[in-house]
Amino acid sequence: MVEAATGMAKRGHAVVLAGRRGSRLLDRATEASVQTRSVRTGGVRGVVALRSLLAAQRPDALFIGRDAELHDFCLATWWGRRPLLFQRRRNDEEFATGRVTRLAYGRCVTRFLHNGAVRRSPHLREDLVREVRDGVDTSVEPASIDRSAMRRSLRLPRKGKIVLHVGELGPPQETTLRALAATREADTPSTLAFIGTGAAEPRLRDLCHELGVQERVLWLGFRSNVEEYLSAADLLVLPTCGDDVPRTALEAMAHGLPVVASTASGAAVLIEDGINGLLVPADDPAALAAAVQRLVDDTPRADSFARRGFETIRRHWSLEAMLDDLECLVYAHLLRQQLPARRPALFLDRDGTLVDNVPYNGDPEQVRLVPGVGRALRWVRDAGFPMIVVSNQSGVAQGLLSEADLQRVNARMRELLQRTGSDVDAIYVCPHHPEHGPACKCRKPQPGLLWRAAEELGIDLSASLMVGDAPRDLEAGARAGTQRVGFSSEETTQIAAGELLYRSWTALVRDFLRALHSGERLDASVRDDAQQSRASAPTRSG
Repeated sequence: MVEAATGMAKRGHAVVLAGRRGSRLLDRATEASVQTRSVRTGGVRGVVALRSLLAAQRPDALFIGRDAELHDFCLATWWGRRPLLFQRRRNDEEFATGRVTRLAYGRCVTRFLHNGAVRRSPHLREDLVREVRDGVDTSVEPASIDRSAMRRSLRLPRKGKIVLHVGELGPPQETTLRALAATREADTPSTLAFIGTGAAEPRLRDLCHELGVQERVLWLGFRSNVEEYLSAADLLVLPTCGDDVPRTALEAMAHGLPVVASTASGAAVLIEDGINGLLVPADDPAALAAAVQRLVDDTPRADSFARRGFETIRRHWSLEAMLDDLECLVYAHLLRQQLPARRPALFLDRDGTLVDNVPYNGDPEQVRLVPGVGRALRWVRDAGFPMIVVSNQSGVAQGLLSEADLQRVNARMRELLQRTGSDVDAIYVCPHHPEHGPACKCRKPQPGLLWRAAEELGIDLSASLMVGDAPRDLEAGARAGTQRVGFSSEETTQIAAGELLYRSWTALVRDFLRALHSGERLDASVRDDAQQSRASAPTRSG
């Protein structure tokens, strides 16, 4: 929490970290030069004192440590101006190493998160709470880790591969043991190391002997130095189920470990199967054994997964990415409070911007969201601004896909966005053949789709932003009079050097909301003829 508060303060936000006098949290914050306030909680007098403090300081955000303080601050902010309230979520994984920062937050916090259980307050609305992404310390490069030396210091086996499981021992670990037994004839031996305890441990030990793999299993129990074991292992298995993103997987990937996880676990948010890790069905020992052995036998593939996994953490789950998330929320909160008279919108190209670019795609099963887009667009929705897709789909006119195919693909895209808590408000499509030329006013780079959306939805184009991965997208925005920026998740891009280019959706949304709040423009340049082109254009097109 101190890292989050410090980072937000360095980015120019008014931040107060509140806690009881003499607490470790306030001491650490003071050492980090974060503005702090000691608070007295309990009773009406405490709530009144907190209201006076908020009126005097007027912070954008408050970072609060204890449930009692959180409850009183919620009551104190029920009337009048409401800063954002942040509380660190209690870690429900007893064996995490502590490199991850996790926060819960809301415009007015409405639920108390403690040890994985949610305790609701009857006084407060529960629809305003969110959980910020985890922020992982990625300052240690995996290449700098000496795994052999770490094995020696921990007295772990020096031969073969070490497959690590970190967390509470329960029924899912039966699958892990059966998978280990299925690899007893493998050419490359592996040792399974369990870090953790649990009620199921006696049963698992008995099963270990029943399967005859007791010589290949290490029962390490509780360990406070899990980070060292992650630095010594070769692979992490995560057969458990749950909706939350597992911190163990985050930290393993940050340590350069490939991860094999269950498709039913929250790790599916992190892992792209076959790209930066492997996903297997839950309760399937054969599939888990095959996936583990695949990486144990193929060191280059395992190293490739490890590199890509670390890059995933650095790009989307680092402390900087977490701070981008927090800033998006702060600006969305401030924009909702100021209720701008203009109604801006976020215009979005589809292929290559929202979803992976599959040429003339008519198959919903091939629709995959660009990493990070769903979560980032949720902040635009929180700010109250519409999001509109404008897309060229000439495959319809060329007979490469039907109107029904196009609708199914768009429906699948919206379904995936809705799973992340976001969605688009409208989709405008140009189905015309590229050879229609001047007869078509809606095919980008023509601005017809944007004009049509502006008229039908009451959009202020001058305050809006067009995002795309191709020059025609940005030209359409310029002709319509919007701001425009490029986006590319790939290393190569068609966007010209003079245009703003983003590779992180969260950073793009952060800057868009920041620009709206400050009244500034986001794009690098605006065509002089944009407004003239808009004025001389027909009111309806496409």
